[in-house]
Amino acid sequence: MEKDLLFLSRIRIESLVMEMGEHMKYCVITLDLVNSRQLPDREKVQKKFKEVLKLINQKYAGVIKVPFDFTLGDEVQGVLASLKDSYPLIRDFQRIFQTYPFYAGVGYGEILTRLSGRSGEMDGPAFHLARASIERLKEGYIRSHGRFVPLVRYTFQSPELTSIVNNYIQMVELLKFKLTDKQREVYWLLFETGTYREIAERLKQSKSAITQKIQAGYVEEIRAGEDGLIQLLEWIERKEM
Repeated sequence: MEKDLLFLSRIRIESLVMEMGEHMKYCVITLDLVNSRQLPDREKVQKKFKEVLKLINQKYAGVIKVPFDFTLGDEVQGVLASLKDSYPLIRDFQRIFQTYPFYAGVGYGEILTRLSGRSGEMDGPAFHLARASIERLKEGYIRSHGRFVPLVRYTFQSPELTSIVNNYIQMVELLKFKLTDKQREVYWLLFETGTYREIAERLKQSKSAITQKIQAGYVEEIRAGEDGLIQLLEWIERKEM
């Protein structure tokens, strides 16, 4: 999956990236809990979200230009200098905040104002693209009527590049969505332990039982797809430098 880039040639993607311009690009990430205003324990969830923000801001301090913080209502926003680190960061949010689904809208482009301590005081195409991502996600979720829709979306200045990346994300996120609770537990533990044996010891199960869950849930395929996505984002970013 990660090798074909949805059957489009490397040359074509490179031409799309070149069309995006040569100015410094930033990655704006906007997060918003699904149906946050309808949560019965909204105050408790917001408190938990603040704790998660603190962890994320610490872990990714090296690439975060503007720390993640609340902006509009329940929305959270931050600015990264690195596009390739955006998906691992979103995945960490997913891991730590598993109980409540959230939208993750990403925009990659220029920032026209000076960098500030708060993203709400800044403006530029990167913010507009992130807003477009969030709005598209919310529209898709409303129209889904319970069917699967990805809750992660990237928007670039190039519509075709946007389509390539989001088709890739849809495949990866669909496989993650289909994981059972036990398969999902093993999927996340792989990031902590790195080996089947350590997971088996942690869960007090046989290694063969862990292997069976991993194979049934296509966990290794998910990880390979995620690695391919991160490599694609890194490649896009490298062409921008």
